[in-house]
Amino acid sequence: MKEFWNKCKAFYERLQKEKELRFKTSAACIVVVFLGTSILADANPLNLLIPGTTYPFPAYDHRETIPVYAIRRESHDLFKVDEKVLLDGTPQQNVHRLASVVATPAAGLTREFDHLVYAIPFPSFNLSIEKVWIEKGNLVLSLDGRSISSELERRFEGEKLESMKRPAALLDGYFKCLTLTLLETDVGADKGIQSVRYSVSHEESLEAYKADSKFSFDAIYKK
Repeated sequence: MKEFWNKCKAFYERLQKEKELRFKTSAACIVVVFLGTSILADANPLNLLIPGTTYPFPAYDHRETIPVYAIRRESHDLFKVDEKVLLDGTPQQNVHRLASVVATPAAGLTREFDHLVYAIPFPSFNLSIEKVWIEKGNLVLSLDGRSISSELERRFEGEKLESMKRPAALLDGYFKCLTLTLLETDVGADKGIQSVRYSVSHEESLEAYKADSKFSFDAIYKK
């Protein structure tokens, strides 16, 4: 131990006398500190030479805040919430994206921001949209009636329904919410959506729900 301290003392005395040794020792210490910092920061040593590169920059949120209509779970009345949705596709793709958002609403705050509200999740009715046409602000959605009926059957599978009121209410609620959401959202078309109408193929598949349904697929819904 005494020998070790003698060596340290001798080295210190050399540092006081030899400038070249002081320079080499200082350079070695800087390299050790530099490499140690890169290991602790889990970063490329070269990145430490550029200020700020060791810290991740927050990603910019490209989603837009849009009004989405939904059905309140408790009272079954219509309400509107603001949701962030990424609308970076073509107008047709954005319509499909909105249809998916309406089908799976998230719990959110009402426009007055006074309390939380919970929305009824719909069957995947958005999968029934076969084609989307947009021309001069007029939006037409082509629907497959068989797909709509299949989604309703899947939702109520195993249940004994006394009537078709509950399935019809889901059908009405979804397309009413979708229509209102589309009329209030800029989907990126040359002209804002002024009207929405539906064209249903295999309409006979929905015959069982017509008596209890209030939403009309034959009507033209205007802004």
